[in-house]
Amino acid sequence: MMSSRPISKRLMRSREARLTTEISNEKAGLSKLEVIGILAQIFLAMVAIFGYFYTVRPVYQKEQLAEQVAEYDSIIRKQTPKIKEIEAQLVTLREERSKLASELQREREQLRAELQRDRARMTAELKNLERELVAARSAKQKIESQIEFMAYRYRTPDGSPAVTREQVRNAQEHDLRRNLLSAISTSCSYGSFSNVFPRYRYIPRDPKNVSWPFIDAEISLWREYGAKYPVKRATDCVESAVSRYASNQSLASFAGDIESIRKEALQFAERTAAVKPWVPPVQPAEVLQALAARLSEIQAEQVEELKNVEEKYKGWEYSVGDRRVLLKHNYETEKRNAEINAMGKRWKIESEAREKSDGLNKAIDEEVKRLLISERKNG
Repeated sequence: MMSSRPISKRLMRSREARLTTEISNEKAGLSKLEVIGILAQIFLAMVAIFGYFYTVRPVYQKEQLAEQVAEYDSIIRKQTPKIKEIEAQLVTLREERSKLASELQREREQLRAELQRDRARMTAELKNLERELVAARSAKQKIESQIEFMAYRYRTPDGSPAVTREQVRNAQEHDLRRNLLSAISTSCSYGSFSNVFPRYRYIPRDPKNVSWPFIDAEISLWREYGAKYPVKRATDCVESAVSRYASNQSLASFAGDIESIRKEALQFAERTAAVKPWVPPVQPAEVLQALAARLSEIQAEQVEELKNVEEKYKGWEYSVGDRRVLLKHNYETEKRNAEINAMGKRWKIESEAREKSDGLNKAIDEEVKRLLISERKNG
């Protein structure tokens, strides 16, 4: 019994050693498999990452780019008709502007031609008056040097020869009256007497000139006289014409007759104006107020339109590619359209104001002519 126990203990120890060895070997084998599994997982992850970057992602980017290209193509197709329409409007505006410029140039040429004709006519009339005055002085000298009344140089208003001193005096007074009234009519008609409210003129638009389409002197005179300005102009012109006519020394003996005609002409102008007061077709202040208000409205409309364009294309510069080019083109085009529209409106309003100013000038000139005395009116 004593000998069998040690043997059994040795067997147990050897078995335990074998088991320990086997367990250690199994653990070593398992640790190697775990390392191989981890390495396999890492390899699979790398393969997946490589596949994502070189297969899945390019395909996704290609699809995304295809969608963007389709979107841009759709935007371009939608915007192309609008761009063509805007370009057509720009061409139409340029043509209208060119047409307006041609019409204004033609009107200026017509006015210049009319003014030259009027100047030529008035120059001819003045020369005729000078010739008549020279003839009258010559006739007077001949009459004084010849036998009294035998030459029949003067005729009475009815056409019969003047044969008495009284008839000669009456004939001289008649000629004097006719010549003086003709001088007044020639000097004071067609706005030739003054550069204020002339019948024909052209003043370029100057934003700094607050009196445009008038001048400062016209606004000042209108504030002082208003609708009575034609009376003042007519009377001033009569005074000036009579003063020039009376400066002829050969007419010194007719000073009283000249003064009588001057008073008659002034009374005629004042009486005619009182019987039928003149009503101006427009007030300069109304023209200036309407022009300023409309220009302010046009400016406000332009500012609002530009504001809308800025809001509509806000942030266009942050776009990329073809979309940025398209948005920039639309943004600049709509801004330019807003400026062109405002310019066309201002051109139209300024033309209307100029027409009203010209109408007032012509009306003043016609009223002055109505206030001037003549043989026909006096008869």
